[in-house]
Amino acid sequence: MHRSPLLHTFLFGLSAASQISQRDNSSDYDSQLNFRPESVSGLGDIYHWVGSYYNATALVEYTPYSGVAASANDTPYTCPNIRDKKYSFSFDSILGITETSEYNVGSNPVNLFFMGWPEDTAFNISAPIDDMAVNEWSFFSSEPVYTYNSTTSKAQTNFNLTLQDTENAPYNLSSKLTQYYGSESGISLNMTGCNSSETTRWSGYLIVDSIMKMDGYNWTYPNPSLDLQFDSNMANLTIEGYFEGTPIGNEDFNEDGLFVPGNIKISFLGVIDTYHSDVLVNDSSTPSWERSVGFNNNSANIGYNGIDSKTNDSNNFASSSKLPVVALSLILSVAAMLI
Repeated sequence: MHRSPLLHTFLFGLSAASQISQRDNSSDYDSQLNFRPESVSGLGDIYHWVGSYYNATALVEYTPYSGVAASANDTPYTCPNIRDKKYSFSFDSILGITETSEYNVGSNPVNLFFMGWPEDTAFNISAPIDDMAVNEWSFFSSEPVYTYNSTTSKAQTNFNLTLQDTENAPYNLSSKLTQYYGSESGISLNMTGCNSSETTRWSGYLIVDSIMKMDGYNWTYPNPSLDLQFDSNMANLTIEGYFEGTPIGNEDFNEDGLFVPGNIKISFLGVIDTYHSDVLVNDSSTPSWERSVGFNNNSANIGYNGIDSKTNDSNNFASSSKLPVVALSLILSVAAMLI
């Protein structure tokens, strides 16, 4: 049967258009970086990276004038109302353990983002991650990066993570925190005031020894330690060190800067958030993930619609995959007229 030249041209053009469409849909996603596909809606900045995310209520325990700080009696350390007391506080918290990327500096095996808020605080998932913990606390192994190209600056590393040798999960990591974090790791606590028995809001930070010496204090404190164990189900994170607390406002305000040191421990035992997590590969010597959020290969994930995508992001792949069906309908209609 003789085929019309017009039909041949139509079929060739439609085939080429289909191929171009599919290439364009996948070209925006760079698999060499650790970002999620942009087509997944509702993620928010906190879930921007490939990795595992865990939820828990973190416990913060603070014991003023304990340990090395037991003999801190001279000004500006005097606050007898809280001496020999132990305070415990609960915070809603999220731990993100993610892939590193080419914008990271150093040899950390993962990026770590740990954040906490007072319980029952409204959580804005769409806020930038570095704004979420304002007036609360956060610990980032490196500064968060949302986009990256050859002209973008590398991410600052805040602390180094050492991975214990292993052949599979669970993975064990540790670190010493040697940098002063400022507001990003500030912790607000409600405790007894220095000049009254009423509850007063306190704010303070983990003590880093080098900063203490730079500020002229003679006390020597060990740097805070961080220990982490995690697998595809659970994450256990502990931060221990010393804390400098200062009462905020009113009669407890001291122009000389009241400074109450003591032991602090932050404990987190988190459960995997499968809705926002990629699939951790449990049988490798270093943490790695099978990308699933945005790729429709895990029905537990946000954005899953049942259409498997290996190279395209989920929504673009879903749109392009419908093209052959439309094309077949058009081909049959035109063929009927042209053959």
